[in-house]
Amino acid sequence: MVKINSKKLKLCSYSFLYVNIFIFLFGFLKLYIALPAAAICGAAIYLSIRNTKESFFTISKTMLIAAVATLGLVLIAAGHGGICGQYADWSARNAILRDLINKPWPVYYNDGSALSYYIGYFIFPGAAGKLVGFRAAYWLMYLYGLYGMVLIYLHLVRMLKAENAKKQVITLLMLFLFANCESLKTIFTDIWIGMVKYLNPSYGNAGVMIGFTPFFTLYASVFNQIIPAFLVLSMFFSDTEDLGGVAVAAVPLILYSPFQIIFIFILVIIAIIRFILKNKLKATVKEIFTIENIAVLLALAPILLLYLRGNITGERPDVLKFHRLSYSGHWGTYFIFIITQVVLYAALLLRRFYKNPYFIAAVIGLLILPLFQWGLYNDLCTRTSSVGLFIFMILIMAQWFEPENPALTQKNHKILRIKSADRLCGTALAIIVGFSAINPMSLALTAMTTGASNFSNHRVSANLCDPYTTLEDIEKHNLIDVKYNYFTFDAKNDFFFK
Repeated sequence: MVKINSKKLKLCSYSFLYVNIFIFLFGFLKLYIALPAAAICGAAIYLSIRNTKESFFTISKTMLIAAVATLGLVLIAAGHGGICGQYADWSARNAILRDLINKPWPVYYNDGSALSYYIGYFIFPGAAGKLVGFRAAYWLMYLYGLYGMVLIYLHLVRMLKAENAKKQVITLLMLFLFANCESLKTIFTDIWIGMVKYLNPSYGNAGVMIGFTPFFTLYASVFNQIIPAFLVLSMFFSDTEDLGGVAVAAVPLILYSPFQIIFIFILVIIAIIRFILKNKLKATVKEIFTIENIAVLLALAPILLLYLRGNITGERPDVLKFHRLSYSGHWGTYFIFIITQVVLYAALLLRRFYKNPYFIAAVIGLLILPLFQWGLYNDLCTRTSSVGLFIFMILIMAQWFEPENPALTQKNHKILRIKSADRLCGTALAIIVGFSAINPMSLALTAMTTGASNFSNHRVSANLCDPYTTLEDIEKHNLIDVKYNYFTFDAKNDFFFK
C-alpha cells in the first residue's frame, strides 16, 4: 500500500499550478516586479501548506500504477503527444506553444498585438522548448498534463473516501468517461422536431449554440483550461471547511481557466456563507482573511488581471460579444436540452442532496448557462458548464459509495424504504452514466486505433493538427473566432505591456 500525506499532495498540486506562474512572472515582467511577486507567492504557498491539517490515506501500489497508465493512455487518445489524431482546437494550441518557443517574451506580432489569452498551461513547456525544441517540449507538456490528472484522481480518492479497489476503479473511470446525456438529448430532439415538422412543414431547426461537453472531449480540446480547473475543484471539495488557502489555489486559474473561475468564484462565496452560518463572525474572518489569501490576492491577482485586461476589454464583432440567446419559436430545444442534460441527473440526486448548496448551485448554473452566449461557439456554455458537471460527477459517486442515510439508525422502521430508494436512484444513475459513457469510450478507442495504424505506417506526423507555424498565420485564414480570442491588440498602448 502507498500511504499519501495530504500536505505533500497539496504541495504537489501547488507545484502544478504555480510552475507556469513563476516562469510567467520572470519571463514577462521586469525583475523588480517579478522578484517580490514570486517571493510573496512562495511565502503564501508555504503558509498554506503549513496551516493545512495533516492526514493520510492509502491506495495500493498496483492501483496507483494502473491509474497512471490508464490516464496516460487517455491523454494519448485525446491527442496529447501527437500520436493520436487531434481535434481542430489543437491547431491554435500548437501555434501558441511554437510562438512561446520561437519568439521572445512577451510575444509580440507584426501588427502590434501581443499574445495574451490561454497561455497559462503552455508557459513551462514553452520555456523548456527554447532549450530542447518543439517535439521534446510536446512530450514534456504531455507529462505535465498526466501529472495534473493523477493529482486530480488522488484528490478524488481522498475526498470520496474510496478506500477499496472497486471504488477507486469507479473513480478512475468516471474521471474520463463521465458525460452529459448527449445521446438521450439527440433521440428526444429528433422525435420532437419530427413531430413539429409533421404539424408544421415550414418549421426550421433552432439556430442556437448550446451544449455541455463530455469530459473526454474536454481533455481532447480545452485541456489547458480543464485540468487546472478540475485540480482546483478537487482540492476545494476535499475540504470545503478549509478556506485558509483557497485564494492560493484559485487565483492562478485567472491565467489558465478564465471561464471556469467564474463558477468557482460562486462556489467559494457559498463556502464562505456556510462558514459564517456555522461559526461566529470573528472565526470566519480569521479563517478566510489569512495572510496567504491576502498576499496572493494583492500580489498576483492584479498582475494576471492586468495582463488579460487588454484581451477581455478589446473591441470585438457583435457576434462574439456576451448576449442573451433567443429561443423565439424554439423553446422546445432548450427544454429538451435541460431535461436530458440537467434535470435527469438532478432528479436522481435530489433525494440525497437537496440541502447541499453546491448541488443547488450546479443545477441553477447549468439551467442558466444555455440562456446566454459568449463567443462564436459559445464557450461560456460549453466550457463553464464543466464545473457543474464535475459537481454532478462527485455527487453521483457519493450516492454510489454511501447509499445509506447517516441521519437514520437501524431502529428506524423507515430505513429499509430509504435504503431501497437510494439503491434505486443509484441504479438509475449507473444506467444513465453507463449509457452516456458509450460515446466517449468509442471516441477514445477509435482515436487509439487510428493512432496505432498511423504509427505502424510511419505516419505519426499526420496526427498533429499543426496548420500554422505561428498564431499570426490565422489572419490569412480569416477565422474570426480565433482572430479575436488570443490577442491584446495595440499592445504598446495597454497598461500591462507598457
